[in-house]
Amino acid sequence: MQRCRWRRYLRELEVALLIAFVLTVCLAMVRSAERVKPIRDSVLRLHILADSDEEQAQQTKLIVRDAVLAASDGLLAEAGRADSAEELVRQNLTVFEQAANASLEEQGAPYRASVSLEDHYFPTRSYGGISLPAGTYRSLVIRLGRGEGRNWWCVMFPPLCYNGEDVEANAATAAILQQSLPEEEYRILTEDAGGVKVKFRLLELFGSAAHALGLDGAHA
Repeated sequence: MQRCRWRRYLRELEVALLIAFVLTVCLAMVRSAERVKPIRDSVLRLHILADSDEEQAQQTKLIVRDAVLAASDGLLAEAGRADSAEELVRQNLTVFEQAANASLEEQGAPYRASVSLEDHYFPTRSYGGISLPAGTYRSLVIRLGRGEGRNWWCVMFPPLCYNGEDVEANAATAAILQQSLPEEEYRILTEDAGGVKVKFRLLELFGSAAHALGLDGAHA
């Protein structure tokens, strides 16, 4: 009888510990989403989805990328905030669509591009001295054909320096983020790269789960 009671007590303890663990994880998810929100709201991203994973489609994606970046050159120079940048992009969606489709036509691609502003989830990514945490960001999305291939993404605002495959944040980018973010959020973006990566990996773990459960506070 005593042994049965002891076993029942252990099962109840295990259940209580499991519940406590689940609640702790859920709380961490919510906190990670709250931590990312000011950063996410200060950034506008670019997301290009290739038609497929075939080599030709992937090469086409990169050429379209260059055309889209050329079309955006200088467009956001006067935007001091991400919401202003988003509005400028919204007003020029046809410009980006025309640039993408002109590139596709020049390459003889049998498909066309569709362009929209959407919320997309991105993993942790470093751009030189700045690291952006995983999270859901407002994005200019360009789908090429079926949009089923490996994608390419970067940041439209604040503007980054593009040099082939190398993408870095310059002083102007850092200045815009510093003005837009609370001091603590800006500091974690520009900490020593090793420390940032360790911190953001944990944030990414919780953020991915929060995103899957709809707890990441994405735009409607």
